[in-house]
Amino acid sequence: MTKDECERAIRSLVHDWADQVHPGAQKWRLSDTEFMGWLRKNHPETLQFRSRIPNTDVVEQWFSQETKQTWRN
Repeated sequence: MTKDECERAIRSLVHDWADQVHPGAQKWRLSDTEFMGWLRKNHPETLQFRSRIPNTDVVEQWFSQETKQTWRN
């Protein structure tokens, strides 16, 4: 998958994961570490993209943007 394809998939999966694992939870309370573990187990192909910085850092940034947690970075 290209980085753009992975980004689209991961941004969508953030919401799918939140609805499945933490239904009704406030998005800003969700854990990027927990999401990364779930993503590695269920959708490892989405972490297979090329980037200048570590992929996990990129995914955490996307997660933060989707859950409105960018203030933490």
